[in-house]
Amino acid sequence: LRCHNYKDEDFKDLLRKTPLLVASLFKKQTDSHDEKFKLTLKCLGAALKYFPMVVDELSAVSRLFTYFRVELTEILVNVPQKLMMQGLRFVESLINSNVFVRQECRLLLLPCFLRLLKNCIETGDELDLSASVILGLFDILYGRNSTCKPDNCDVENIVGILLRPIMQLVVRMSDSSPSPNNQDMKLKYVAILIAILDKLTACSYSNYIKRFGHPVDLADFLTEMFMLIKDLVENCRFAPDWFHLIFVQNSVFLKILSFAAETVRLRFADPSRAVQCTVYKDFFQTCVAFIIQKHLQPKMALDKRKLTHKKDLRLACANEIKALWTKMDAFRKSEFIPNLVGPILCVTLISYPELRRSTIPLFLDMIATTLCPSTSSQIKGDTLKNNCAPSEKYLQFEREFISQLDILVDSGYGDEHYADAFINIMNDLLPKHKDNKIRKMGDRLVDIVRRLMRRLLEYRDVKQNHDCIDNRLNCVFNLMEFYKEIEQVELYVRYCYKLYHFHSQAGNFVEAAWTLKLHADLLHRRMAQFYDNIINQKRAEPEHFYVLFCGKDFPAFLQKRSFIYRGQPFERIGDFNNRMVAQYPKATISSKWEEPSDSQSSSQMLYIRKVDPMIDESLLNQFSSRNSNGHVNW
Repeated sequence: LRCHNYKDEDFKDLLRKTPLLVASLFKKQTDSHDEKFKLTLKCLGAALKYFPMVVDELSAVSRLFTYFRVELTEILVNVPQKLMMQGLRFVESLINSNVFVRQECRLLLLPCFLRLLKNCIETGDELDLSASVILGLFDILYGRNSTCKPDNCDVENIVGILLRPIMQLVVRMSDSSPSPNNQDMKLKYVAILIAILDKLTACSYSNYIKRFGHPVDLADFLTEMFMLIKDLVENCRFAPDWFHLIFVQNSVFLKILSFAAETVRLRFADPSRAVQCTVYKDFFQTCVAFIIQKHLQPKMALDKRKLTHKKDLRLACANEIKALWTKMDAFRKSEFIPNLVGPILCVTLISYPELRRSTIPLFLDMIATTLCPSTSSQIKGDTLKNNCAPSEKYLQFEREFISQLDILVDSGYGDEHYADAFINIMNDLLPKHKDNKIRKMGDRLVDIVRRLMRRLLEYRDVKQNHDCIDNRLNCVFNLMEFYKEIEQVELYVRYCYKLYHFHSQAGNFVEAAWTLKLHADLLHRRMAQFYDNIINQKRAEPEHFYVLFCGKDFPAFLQKRSFIYRGQPFERIGDFNNRMVAQYPKATISSKWEEPSDSQSSSQMLYIRKVDPMIDESLLNQFSSRNSNGHVNW
């Protein structure tokens, strides 16, 4: 055009009109399939392809570009769906141009770019290209060689337009079937999500939250965010050896959880309402999932060396839980008891002393909450000394605590130092309470943890390191008796069936039946008269053996313990001795009791002798008036 002898003013006027005409063409395009529409699409496609080539030259003439940049926004707003790929290429070219570096131009163009990308993400069109454009955008704005000077306005535009659509896209991708292409795209969008959240400041987060006028809308957003973070830390999309990238992801998530904690506290002041209670619950669960994730547990020496130079994110996240919990009043706390007991207990079982010192005191606060007159209903009965009866709420807390401790230790959580840490921390805090009832309940819980952890760890060790079925029987029986003592009926029944299962595996069917009878006795039902098999079937009379375990080389739960074993059918004492030697190859067997010498006290010694069962005279008197079969009267 410039070569066709146009005067300068005419040329400038033509340049001003050209983008106006193209922009008007974008506005007037209609969705039809006639030849005119196809020609229009070709023109629009050509405009999207070639306009970026002259942008840098036009930007040098500020007066011309003042008109041109406004028309660019009109073009971006009206890109037809069929030209979405060309539209994204158009955006990509503009992002890499000198125009985008200028703040006044970026302020006008960036929202248009982001809305076009948002449309593609929401409709699922050109997702791969959209990811490349967004990554290029971040590289131009925040890359090492960037000449841009992005401000908080750029961050707020990116967060306000793209954050939630990308969150929802990552969730949809997580639910879709896995494929190589889909997996690569998942990684890209997770990386984009982390990049957006990384640039989020406290100010931009506060401004973004203000967009949600209704509490339900804000609750929906927070729930989506919490569930997404929980999913990403539980099922990390990155390879396990990408240590630094995973650490960056966790650092970003911790920052967002810190921002969200204040929002939850200020905007959801009444967790008794269902919606608000859900937000609190999701926040606590997400924090717990964050703390217990495998990437923050330095089990390998290499991980330990890497993590020594990093801030411990687990402790920081635990402090967020503690801070939010302590700012709640007793009534609000009671809404989360006993449901929050298990997650907090899971955190305290992690082998990290600082983490335990931070979170174990929460249990004492829960005890105080359950005993608060405004949040608990008293039950009748005297279950403790000094006529100090626990509240129903406390009993719920205690049942949940014991049940979850049993499950978690069996799953591999906890170590031999946990009971000591729990006892020391609680004993430091309990004397500071003026309420005698709180101190009594705290002492009760401390005693339970001390005795229960020893039994649970013994049972876990036997399951993992010993094949001897008798050792498992002993550990299960110890736990069963303990739960009976502290009146935990559900756990008592659970271990009754474990004991039944092990007896059945060992072929001890009589003991298995009597174990089931323990449960039947709890049900207060009339005993069934199953004597036909006893009368009609011949059975070999078993022999019984007294076994005493001596020596410090035995496990602690067997030392100086004696048991009565029922032999297998036709098994005599010689066969039984061979069976015991097979289970304890290092043991020395003797049939006569002798006080072990000093050299023998650290070894393994078994004293075994045959014994005969004695008939209970009361049973004989009970059946004396009946014409009972001799086989039944045993």
